[in-house]
Amino acid sequence: MEKIEQRNRNRDAILRALHFEGPLQRSELSARLRIRKSSVTSIAAELLRAGLVAAHQPGRPRSPLRLEPGRHPVTVARHARHAIHVATVGLDGTIRDERILPLKGGTRPDRVIDLLARAIGPGGLGAGVALPGLIDPVDGTVRYSAPFEGWRDVPLAAELAHRLRRPVRVDNDVRCQLWASAWFDRLLREFENLLYVGITDGVACALIVHGRRVLGGCHAAGEIGHVRAGAEGRRCACGKTDCLETYCSLPAILGEMRRRKPGAAAGSPADLARRAADDPAFQDVLARAATRLAQVIAPLMAAFDPDAVVLGSSVREVSEQLRQPLEQALRVERVGIEPRCAILRVAEPEGVATLKGIAGLVIEDAFRTGSCIQRA
Repeated sequence: MEKIEQRNRNRDAILRALHFEGPLQRSELSARLRIRKSSVTSIAAELLRAGLVAAHQPGRPRSPLRLEPGRHPVTVARHARHAIHVATVGLDGTIRDERILPLKGGTRPDRVIDLLARAIGPGGLGAGVALPGLIDPVDGTVRYSAPFEGWRDVPLAAELAHRLRRPVRVDNDVRCQLWASAWFDRLLREFENLLYVGITDGVACALIVHGRRVLGGCHAAGEIGHVRAGAEGRRCACGKTDCLETYCSLPAILGEMRRRKPGAAAGSPADLARRAADDPAFQDVLARAATRLAQVIAPLMAAFDPDAVVLGSSVREVSEQLRQPLEQALRVERVGIEPRCAILRVAEPEGVATLKGIAGLVIEDAFRTGSCIQRA
């Protein structure tokens, strides 16, 4: 048993090295990972037979090995407010065959699980589902998801695994958005501590500390959207007033834009990004939102000192427009931290990042457990 576990650890290390570093020779893998050359050779042969890796320079005996991105995709889905988005994702993060399935029959768990089971289907390296709410990623139970009817203590992973006859990974959408940057943008190659800030219909964070995702005791780490952030009496959907999302979510920012300039076209995030590029009034609204956001996340940054902050939204251009004012606001809030301030990166759009993130978690599971060999 110990030998099997050690081989699984070695295989995982080799696959992760090829993912994060690119093509490597067997001798390089042995030296970098401190794995015996004979073990690297044996595992490499196994991975070649399974089609998970290929020779980077076919025909050369000492060719570097590389991951085979087009083989063994994973099938993933994200549960959005009015639809299920389904896609296959390759080992390199390429999204293929994306489909949108409207939720015409409502969002009750039984209906959504039926739709997910049919849409995901059998085959592939694995399957995953991402959705908003308090999700226990260990057993895949949805503890609570406010946007959807009846989603409380729903054993989503277990139900889907029973129907699909294979493991299914289920996780929170914002944590998946961070993982897309950490895994496919390879930020984990550079940084061990990451803070992700997502600004969409709400506001939420996700964290990686010392290379490990932070979940929290109630799986609610980073749920900052309902932290009090003002005193204007703004009513929130949660029933309270002045939650952060009433000031800094995209609907709140768009609403402020319309109040400031009633005749201006700012009906969508894309409009917001376009107008903010050259309109001082729009830029001022973004700067004010960034200031409030910085006041909430600065204590988080002080608590665990991230190497980088990743900013995401439903439209990449919105993140780009928010990047500079947020960086400036964080420098103001983090008194005494100069000249160092965490690097701000911009993530892919929310929908893309969610699909890629849950796929990355499924791939990591397959590497770690060795199921990638069994399913290949």
